[in-house]
Amino acid sequence: MTSSILPRLVEQFPELHWQEQADLASHTYMRVGGPAEVLLVIDNLDQMIEVILFARQENIKTLILGGTSNLVIRDGGVDGLVIINRCSNGEHYMNKAEVQSDLALDDSYFEHVPSSAQFLLAESGAPTAMVVDQAIKQNLTGLEPFVGVPGTLGGAVYNNSHYQTELIGDLVAAVEVLTPEGERRWIHQAESEFAYDDSRFQRSGEIILQVLLFAMPGDPDKITLMVQESDMKRSSTQPLGTPSSGCVFKNVELTPEQSAKFDGKTNLSAGWLIDQAGLKGARVGGAEVSSVHANFIVNTGSATSQDIEQLIAKIQTTVKDKFQIELDKEVFFLGKEQN
Repeated sequence: MTSSILPRLVEQFPELHWQEQADLASHTYMRVGGPAEVLLVIDNLDQMIEVILFARQENIKTLILGGTSNLVIRDGGVDGLVIINRCSNGEHYMNKAEVQSDLALDDSYFEHVPSSAQFLLAESGAPTAMVVDQAIKQNLTGLEPFVGVPGTLGGAVYNNSHYQTELIGDLVAAVEVLTPEGERRWIHQAESEFAYDDSRFQRSGEIILQVLLFAMPGDPDKITLMVQESDMKRSSTQPLGTPSSGCVFKNVELTPEQSAKFDGKTNLSAGWLIDQAGLKGARVGGAEVSSVHANFIVNTGSATSQDIEQLIAKIQTTVKDKFQIELDKEVFFLGKEQN
């Protein structure tokens, strides 16, 4: 089917590489999903903003994706324009005075930041692991828990990515966004509404453009040790190398009544609940609950988005029947069902 929006995009931006009815599965960690009506993979931030503003002016439905590590594209694909953000113009390291001068941020942006902190400015399409790796090479500490986080920095901030109890939002000084009105502005950390697997950006319609992180000068040997420990834990507890979208469900905060049933614990791992429900290895079609980590659903090679959604529903029903606990999805589903 020929796209009705493609001619307008090509006429306005003939220099960009537009793809019609383009495969999206190969761009996602789960390796499932239908095509995009029109796809643009872009690595220039100013150009991306121009495209977004034009699409809004033309009432072209637009979806912006980053690393796609925690989402599943449905089998019917996505109507409209899909932009994959690969904007990553290197990391810039600055002290507070340089940040204030270059970004015109006043003291209110630094109230939660230690005085000896250093700052890292990166575009939202930069791979999170690369940003962390570069910080480590600068002997900066604080970001080590996120050394193996997949996806882009914009996605990590959008989701407030976590590793165990560490939240990346705790290391954010400010976030530059494109507002629904087309304005570029910086958002304080305090305005970002960071919570477990949550941020304002999931509701505000703002597009994350750049992220200003902070980290502390650290001891190289200690940093190396923390990185090694993080790598070892991930490799031994996660199904690395197999298509998945990371943890499927949020960990559970228990009510006082629920806590009494679990020896006074205040929270439980979703993976533990799924494992105790006997669901490791459970399958629907080509989707399977990982035998390595029960909070991961893996694509064994032939999974569809429908397989994954049905397996998620099976897990939720089983856990609720056994423990009277409802699991809340951490993974996002986008697009339409296949006809």
